[in-house]
Amino acid sequence: MRTKELINWGSYDVDNFGDLLFPFLVEHFLGREYSDILHVSPTGTPSIWPDAKQSLTIIEALGRVSQPELIVGGGNLINTSASSSINYVEKPAFAKIVHESFAWVPYVLLANYGIPYAYNCIGVAKSIPPAKRQLIRCALEAASFISCRDEASLSHLRLAGVRSPIVVAPDSAVDVARVFPIEAMRVHYATEVRLKYALPSDGTTAVIHVKERYLKDDFPAFVMVLELLCASGVHPILVPLGMCHRDDRVLTEPRLRDLRVTCIQKPERILDILSMLAVSRYYLGSSLHGAITALAYGNGIAIVADEEASRLKKFSGFLSHVSLGHCLFDSWKDACASLAVAGMDICETMSDATARAMATRPDPWEAIIRGFRTERPALRLTVDVDLARTAREHYLI
Repeated sequence: MRTKELINWGSYDVDNFGDLLFPFLVEHFLGREYSDILHVSPTGTPSIWPDAKQSLTIIEALGRVSQPELIVGGGNLINTSASSSINYVEKPAFAKIVHESFAWVPYVLLANYGIPYAYNCIGVAKSIPPAKRQLIRCALEAASFISCRDEASLSHLRLAGVRSPIVVAPDSAVDVARVFPIEAMRVHYATEVRLKYALPSDGTTAVIHVKERYLKDDFPAFVMVLELLCASGVHPILVPLGMCHRDDRVLTEPRLRDLRVTCIQKPERILDILSMLAVSRYYLGSSLHGAITALAYGNGIAIVADEEASRLKKFSGFLSHVSLGHCLFDSWKDACASLAVAGMDICETMSDATARAMATRPDPWEAIIRGFRTERPALRLTVDVDLARTAREHYLI
């Protein structure tokens, strides 16, 4: 009999395609283990997308559970920098602590309420500053289970002094096609999406995602990429996957108006975006979860992101799991040059051997449950005065 509840803690109050996938994944793969799953975010703010899973605040969730466990749901959640998301920046003090709170809120809940927690394929954005390493080490080492999504994240945690066992595994979104089968995506695309967004009724399409951070001065090259796609018989569909990062602003650029492309300024539903990524043969862009989703449905991908400039190794980290490191381009100029020579061959799919390895890898969700069910020595946790004050001020815990 399922008696425990699960608190799924993550950034589910931001309008970002990748973040909002995780509640669906958690419900699908862990629903059989729990009597109820509550998605919890820093503010509990509803998404602009009505089919997103609604989240609660922490204090709201605590009022609805009696015997919970907690999972840090996934994504780039171990991060000590201030947030620039439009969902958080209106309150500067909160924006300063919200990223790091994804790590320490579970620790405070365990210390104050006895709620065990696990980290699920988390990303560690960058090297953790020395002043924050003790905080991150204490938060991680009290967890029942830790997995991170790439070797760079593992290295950052070890440098911070985390000694606990850590499993390195691909981002959970790699299994999204098991949650939303391709047949259902094709039906949704054919009956709703194609007509809603005036997409071509036949021919080949490519989902394109562009982010200002990686665009830099490459707009002419980006335009040339779109023109090369059109010349190859591929219709580009430009989709802003990170509305919270203002990805839609790029799509207002006047130089896009005369191109034979579809610009979707504001997708109406998460399922619309998902079906476009599932059905389109290609994906080119700067969203990790856009690429992972397209790849999960057997489509070819190319990622454009300057990891040296951003110091984010999440793209190469994922691509190393699927042996597609050569599908990462530093700039749209580089992608354009390769596209001009190799055509659509720059967008590659997983090999059959890699796909089999993904399908038969150890179940990451079962590992989380085993972590919770494994007896551990009783922990005597203390929350220092400053952290306790911050937790009370921003989260009422």
